Amino acid sequence: MEDDRVTGFHSVPPSQPHCYLHGTLEMGHLISLYCFAEQGLPPPTYQWQRVSGDTVKNITESYSFKTGAFVIGNLTYLEEGYYRCTAANSLGSKSCQINLSTSQTGVIIGALIGAILVVALICGVVWFLTSKEKKKKRKEKTAMIETQDVSQKEPLNAEYTAVPNQESVPLSTVPPSKGSTETNEYVAPEEIEVRAEPENETQEEARQPEA
Repeated sequence: MEDDRVTGFHSVPPSQPHCYLHGTLEMGHLISLYCFAEQGLPPPTYQWQRVSGDTVKNITESYSFKTGAFVIGNLTYLEEGYYRCTAANSLGSKSCQINLSTSQTGVIIGALIGAILVVALICGVVWFLTSKEKKKKRKEKTAMIETQDVSQKEPLNAEYTAVPNQESVPLSTVPPSKGSTETNEYVAPEEIEVRAEPENETQEEARQPEA
């Protein structure tokens, strides 16, 4: 109390500090942590600590104990975790905590989508190659069947060519009569036989001796 009377100020313990982050909470981005207590006389000093389970480790570099600014730099997996800031003066201390962990949801979803796309691409390539091979085998089978059909038809065609066509067979070798030759008329074989019978009978009668 005597100090307060001399200075004219009343000592005030630090109020609840506020911990906040400046920067984008993603891997590779520049990150800074800040801690500030609105009240406190004498002005509080700040101490950053890293909390891992039951283990608490004081941060000894890259931060200002007067302003509470803690510059982490480019965020990596090594810097992820919980951080605690304590504002303290001669009358007491208060602390706040911030979680410096990137969301793994986006990474997991991205990896899952990538895996699905890779599997779909592999399935598409396998289907394309399988379809191409099936078409090739089908064509080879069709060509083989056509070749067999052609080879089976060739002997039959040879037999057909050996048998003369009825139209190509010449007519009876019986010589046409003199009259038909002169008039260029066609005389059927039956008519030639009928005409030949009287001539034969006449010749036989001539050969018989007279009584």
